[in-house]
Amino acid sequence: FWDHENGGYFSTSSNDPNVSSGYLIRKKDIDDGAEPSINGIAALNLVKLSHLAVNENESTQFENKFDELLKWSFSAISGKNSIGFYPTLIRALL
Repeated sequence: FWDHENGGYFSTSSNDPNVSSGYLIRKKDIDDGAEPSINGIAALNLVKLSHLAVNENESTQFENKFDELLKWSFSAISGKNSIGFYPTLIRALL
Protein backbone atom coordinates (compact mmCIF):
# COMPACT_ATOMS: atom_id res chain seq x y z
CA PHE A 1 0.00 0.00 0.00
CA TRP A 2 2.75 2.40 -1.09
CA ASP A 3 2.02 6.13 -0.85
CA HIS A 4 2.99 7.36 -4.33
CA GLU A 5 2.67 11.02 -3.32
CA ASN A 6 4.75 11.14 -0.14
CA GLY A 7 6.48 7.76 0.25
CA GLY A 8 6.09 5.10 2.92
CA TYR A 9 3.53 2.34 3.30
CA PHE A 10 0.00 2.64 4.66
CA SER A 11 -1.47 -0.10 6.83
CA THR A 12 -4.56 -0.48 4.62
CA SER A 13 -5.55 -0.13 0.99
CA SER A 14 -7.21 3.05 -0.23
CA ASN A 15 -9.76 0.79 -1.95
CA ASP A 16 -10.95 -0.77 1.31
CA PRO A 17 -14.64 0.11 1.75
CA ASN A 18 -14.11 0.42 5.50
CA VAL A 19 -11.64 3.26 4.90
CA SER A 20 -13.98 5.24 2.66
CA SER A 21 -16.85 4.73 5.12
CA GLY A 22 -14.72 6.01 7.99
CA TYR A 23 -14.51 2.75 9.98
CA LEU A 24 -10.76 2.36 9.40
CA ILE A 25 -7.98 4.92 9.49
CA ARG A 26 -5.10 4.61 7.02
CA LYS A 27 -2.11 4.71 9.35
CA LYS A 28 1.43 5.14 8.06
CA ASP A 29 3.60 4.59 11.11
CA ILE A 30 7.34 4.19 11.48
CA ASP A 31 7.74 3.88 15.23
CA ASP A 32 7.44 0.50 16.89
CA GLY A 33 4.95 0.06 19.67
CA ALA A 34 3.58 -3.22 20.97
CA GLU A 35 3.83 -4.38 17.35
CA PRO A 36 6.55 -3.55 14.84
CA SER A 37 5.74 -0.71 12.47
CA ILE A 38 4.40 -1.39 9.00
CA ASN A 39 7.28 0.49 7.40
CA GLY A 40 9.90 -1.26 9.52
CA ILE A 41 8.58 -4.67 8.44
CA ALA A 42 8.39 -3.47 4.82
CA ALA A 43 12.04 -2.39 5.01
CA LEU A 44 13.09 -5.80 6.36
CA ASN A 45 11.09 -7.56 3.64
CA LEU A 46 12.57 -5.41 0.87
CA VAL A 47 16.09 -6.30 2.02
CA LYS A 48 15.24 -10.01 2.07
CA LEU A 49 13.56 -9.83 -1.33
CA SER A 50 16.56 -8.08 -2.87
CA HIS A 51 18.72 -11.03 -1.77
CA LEU A 52 16.22 -13.62 -3.00
CA ALA A 53 15.58 -11.98 -6.37
CA VAL A 54 16.02 -14.19 -9.40
CA ASN A 55 17.86 -11.60 -11.48
CA GLU A 56 19.72 -8.34 -11.03
CA ASN A 57 16.84 -6.23 -12.38
CA GLU A 58 14.46 -7.52 -9.69
CA SER A 59 17.10 -7.07 -7.02
CA THR A 60 17.66 -3.47 -8.12
CA GLN A 61 13.92 -2.74 -8.00
CA PHE A 62 13.70 -3.95 -4.39
CA GLU A 63 16.83 -2.02 -3.44
CA ASN A 64 15.46 1.18 -5.02
CA LYS A 65 12.15 0.82 -3.15
CA PHE A 66 14.13 0.22 0.07
CA ASP A 67 16.08 3.44 -0.57
CA GLU A 68 12.85 5.37 -1.17
CA LEU A 69 11.38 3.98 2.04
CA LEU A 70 14.45 4.94 4.05
CA LYS A 71 14.49 8.48 2.65
CA TRP A 72 10.85 8.94 3.60
CA SER A 73 11.31 7.30 7.01
CA PHE A 74 14.29 9.37 8.07
CA SER A 75 12.71 12.60 6.85
CA ALA A 76 9.59 11.70 8.87
CA ILE A 77 11.55 11.03 12.08
CA SER A 78 13.97 13.92 11.72
CA GLY A 79 14.02 15.89 14.97
CA LYS A 80 11.48 13.63 16.69
CA ASN A 81 12.02 10.70 19.03
CA SER A 82 15.17 8.88 19.97
CA ILE A 83 16.42 6.22 17.59
CA GLY A 84 15.26 3.67 20.18
CA PHE A 85 11.67 4.06 18.96
CA TYR A 86 12.54 2.52 15.58
CA PRO A 87 14.30 -0.82 16.21
CA THR A 88 12.67 -2.65 13.29
CA LEU A 89 13.64 0.08 10.83
CA ILE A 90 17.18 0.21 12.21
CA ARG A 91 17.45 -3.59 12.03
CA ALA A 92 16.77 -3.39 8.29
CA LEU A 93 19.90 -1.28 7.92
CA LEU A 94 22.15 -3.90 9.51
